[in-house]
Amino acid sequence: MSGSRARLVSAQIFNNASMTGTSVNTSTEIDVSQAEIAAIELVWTGTPTGTFAIQAGVQVLGGGAAGGTGAGVTWTSVISPAPTAAGAGGSHLINLSDIGFSKLRVEYTNSSGTGTLNGYITVKGQ
Repeated sequence: MSGSRARLVSAQIFNNASMTGTSVNTSTEIDVSQAEIAAIELVWTGTPTGTFAIQAGVQVLGGGAAGGTGAGVTWTSVISPAPTAAGAGGSHLINLSDIGFSKLRVEYTNSSGTGTLNGYITVKGQ
C-alpha cells in the first residue's frame, strides 16, 4: 500500500429545486472522468410524484473528455429501474462503481404533486 489517498469530491447538485406541475429539473453536471465510484443522495419534501433518471455520457465536445461541456453530451440513463418519488417526502441513495463515463447528472420529471428537491454527489477517484 502506497499510503496515498484517493481524491474525494463532494458537491450539491440540486438546491431547493421546485418539484411542481410537470416540471423537469436537471442537476448540475459533474465531471467524473477521473472517478472510480460515486454516490448520489436525493432528498425531497412535500408530495411529489415523478421519476428520477441517473444519466451519464462519454461524448463530450469542446475540450476533450475532462475539459468539455455538456452541450455535446449524449445523455443516457444508467440505472434501471429508475428511482421514483411516490407522493410523500423521501430520499434515495444511489451507489455507482466501475465508472467508465465522463459526465454524470440527474434529471427529475414531476408528474403531479409539489415538493422541494435537494441532491448531493460524492465521487472518489485517483
